[in-house]
This record gives sequence, structure tokens and C-alpha cells, in this order.
Amino acid sequence: LSLKVDYPLEQMRRTAARQAAAAHRGYADRVPVGFCITPRIWTPVAGIPYGDLFRDVETHYALQLRYLKWRIEHVREDFLAAPVLAIGPFFDNVLNASAFGAEVPVPGNETLRALPVVHAPEDMARLAMPAPDAGYWGKQVAWWHAMRDLAADTEVSFDGVPGRVEMAPLSIGGEGPHIVAVDLAGADFYLWQADRPDE
Repeated sequence: LSLKVDYPLEQMRRTAARQAAAAHRGYADRVPVGFCITPRIWTPVAGIPYGDLFRDVETHYALQLRYLKWRIEHVREDFLAAPVLAIGPFFDNVLNASAFGAEVPVPGNETLRALPVVHAPEDMARLAMPAPDAGYWGKQVAWWHAMRDLAADTEVSFDGVPGRVEMAPLSIGGEGPHIVAVDLAGADFYLWQADRPDE
């Protein structure tokens, strides 16, 4: 696989300087700017059904590279500080709910969403700590290894300067326990908080 990204090294150097200064409460030419942009924002722009992203690991990898190219070339932010594309499996915000047993259907053009498996407060006590390979936790690990092999065979350049693709560290996502609880129980979780706060 080969990818050419239209993005100058000078812009990367400016981003690197901004990020380095901000890390020490300093200031370069301005503060660094970053947005929470994910592939779900890009797929409608690219005319791709969102569900295609989750079809298989090869498609997942190729579409993520296309998404990163689009983001770098079209979104004005301090996203890229070196000629390196960091990539990894992306399963929206359902990794943890899936590991705890929630079913996650893959719709055509909607965000992944877990189907509740906790239907009463008593069900919460029956949830056990999942195994490390449960649900999308396991799929993420398997896809990470497969994507690492794909990355090793990918050529990438930035304005003609060779770069590389590297694997981002594995993560269980940024959602907190409250969000995972709502994924597992649905909106009823809010009522349970009011009616049975101790539990």
C-alpha cells in the first residue's frame, strides 16, 4: 500500500514547537489547536458507509489511512508533528460495553452503539470482570497485530519526503465508568441513580 500526503514538513515543525512549548506551559507562535475528530465524521464526506470501516481488518486499515490523509490535508489543526502516521484499531466508544457482554451491531451509517444487557439494578451485581480477550477487547488486540503487519508494508510520503506508519498503543478508550454503565443499562441507569442511589 502506498499513500502520498500533501502536507509540508515546515508545518510539522511548527506543530512540534507549539506542542513542546505547551507541554511546559510555554508559548510558541500560538497555542496548539486540536479537534476530537474521528472517522465517523469523515465517512459521509468520503461517501463511504460507516459500517464499511468494521468489515474486516484490511478494509479497516486502508480506510483509516484515507481518513488520516483527509484529516491532515483538510482540517487546520496541530495534529501532525512528524512524518509519522500513528494508527490503531478504532471501535468508537463501545470497547468496554462489548467486553462486558453488550451486543454491538454494526449499522450502515450510524455510530456503533451497545445494546443494553443490564435490565434491572440487580443485574449489575451479576456482571463479572471480563477476560482480556472478551468482546471488542479481543478483537482490538487481534486487529492491532494484523495492522502492524500491514503497516510494515505501507509506504507513506509527505510532500515527497518519506515517512512511516507506526502502531499507536492499545487503549480501552476514553469513556469513563458512568458512560459504560449507560451503555450497559440504557437510559434507565439515570432513573436507578435517583431511585436506588446506594446500589
